[in-house]
Amino acid sequence: MEETIYKFEIAMSLMAPGIIDTKAVEENVLYDDKAVVRYRLHRPFTIQEIIDRLEEIDRMMMLYYLVPRKESQIGRCCSFYSNNKHGPMYRINFYTERDGKCHDITVIFFISLEYMYQDIIREHGRIQLHGRLEYLRPERKVIADFM
Repeated sequence: MEETIYKFEIAMSLMAPGIIDTKAVEENVLYDDKAVVRYRLHRPFTIQEIIDRLEEIDRMMMLYYLVPRKESQIGRCCSFYSNNKHGPMYRINFYTERDGKCHDITVIFFISLEYMYQDIIREHGRIQLHGRLEYLRPERKVIADFM
């Protein structure tokens, strides 16, 4: 798992420079089937700035973008996942804090395609219960991404 995390950090520094600070790991938890790493951002970003950066990476798929209250920048959250045909399997989550900006990114790394698929399908169902979704990738497209 350490090698996967290391490769991700290198790739992100090339594909989306200036987003994560690989030396500012706030949390690093290893489980049997996954690892969860929370990175501090170089500086606070708006959620749209991060979305724009990640959408430029062709191997990243947006799973959802949740906007709890249209008039507020607080509490917005977003999730992307890697196209598993291109190497490491991970999902990226980020959210806005009290100042309306994102201060960290949480990355969940998976040891197998099966665990990643189960996690994404579970998250796909769970997020639909929590407010107004600005975007939700159709379940049929999520399934197709894993075929």
